[in-house]
Amino acid sequence: MANLLILSVLVELFDVWYLLAAIFSFIGAFFVSFTMQKLFTFGDYGRERLKMQSATYLVVQIFNLGVNTLLMYVSVDLLGIHYLLSQIIVGGIIAFYSFFIFKYFVFHQIVSMAKKEISDTCPACGAKEHSFMGTKDGYDLARCVSCGVIFVSPIPEETSSIY
Repeated sequence: MANLLILSVLVELFDVWYLLAAIFSFIGAFFVSFTMQKLFTFGDYGRERLKMQSATYLVVQIFNLGVNTLLMYVSVDLLGIHYLLSQIIVGGIIAFYSFFIFKYFVFHQIVSMAKKEISDTCPACGAKEHSFMGTKDGYDLARCVSCGVIFVSPIPEETSSIY
């Protein structure tokens, strides 16, 4: 959605050539897309692999930029399809295969870690239902489904007497 907005504004308001506008809109959408994929699609809230994930994601998106530009050229200049309709079609194609690349190569460890069992009860409300958030400094982080508190699991021995 972000790239369509940027694309149409650049072409219609600023009279930018559609291929150049497609490149700028694709780059602008990168930041929105990475954040949405990481946090919402794959539920990855950890920062341990952020640099590797963002670098791999960027490589995939640069490849996608080439595919996007090529398919835009073919669909608009050679097939005569309107540039916005072309971008919707091309974006759908790219989104389809990219999902699987992101799932199995960029965020693959996060998906399998999301199913990790947390045995502790929530220190705030005592609930037993939690979702695995990630790992920080060797400790697993869990979010309580009932109250939303994020806590370390298992609770370290040296602090268990305090809490």
